[in-house]
Amino acid sequence: MMHTDDELTFLEAAALLHVSPAYLSTLVEAGKLGAAQREKRDEAIRLSRATVLDYREEVSARRRAGLDAMAAASEEMGLYDAELQGIPRSPKKGTQEP
Repeated sequence: MMHTDDELTFLEAAALLHVSPAYLSTLVEAGKLGAAQREKRDEAIRLSRATVLDYREEVSARRRAGLDAMAAASEEMGLYDAELQGIPRSPKKGTQEP
């Protein structure tokens, strides 16, 4: 099997996800990146570019949601009220400015 633009080598996938090859191996073994294909000739592992990009977007979306939740909780608790005094704030999405 030849390397195509629709496939990534193991090291290319690790670089694209900004993870170590060891962690990528864990993801592959856990089935997080679909079926990995091994080339018989050299045992090289190939991964679907689309699957790797989908996984990257999924992780990014979970990260954004977690950060949004942490920011909302911090705001609700008033953790940064003192630091924000005197700084103009933009209105939240969907609300009118007072």
